[in-house]
Amino acid sequence: MRQSRGRPPKIPKITVAPEAPHPWAHLKAWRERAGLTQQRVAEIFSITDVTAHRWETGKAPMTVANLFRLAEMYGAASIQDLTMAPPSRPTPALPPSDAQTPKNRTQISQADIARRLIAIRDEMGTTNSELARRLGVTRTRYLHWITPAESANFPAEESMAALCDLLPGLTLDFIYRGKLDALPYALAMRLQAHMEGHSGDMHHG
Repeated sequence: MRQSRGRPPKIPKITVAPEAPHPWAHLKAWRERAGLTQQRVAEIFSITDVTAHRWETGKAPMTVANLFRLAEMYGAASIQDLTMAPPSRPTPALPPSDAQTPKNRTQISQADIARRLIAIRDEMGTTNSELARRLGVTRTRYLHWITPAESANFPAEESMAALCDLLPGLTLDFIYRGKLDALPYALAMRLQAHMEGHSGDMHHG
């Protein structure tokens, strides 16, 4: 059979839930689940905030490539999954601030959080000073967070939420609990490699 050339790939046949006003009605929920803002999605795709909003309201078309990229960013297994509500996941028990208590220490290991934060820094290709600046905290405070010792301070949730905005696909569940299953596959593999290969040098800039 002769194959045509130069034609753009077609969007796979999508089954839409009867109650959904349009196929991509759940994109906003998937984006929020991934910890991303609409503005951040616009930056990643080099589009305007208006276009990102129109994607989520079904008023602007999307290419197959963009749909697959969104699925990967949002941790969806397929484009079809984006037409359905994202699966819920339990909210981790997080310390409300940098203060620590014996109960919090039994739930969350600061040493493990430090390892994951160092891996995130390495994945972003930045320094401690620059990352602290982007998070709006002092370098000293940030270094307390990545000190691999149980006596160090827990990072505040609001700062970690800001970190999720800086790295597409990153989740609080990974930062605090080390859960890789909700991360985009490629990001999860890279972070795992960083954690296995880093030398423990927290004084990186």
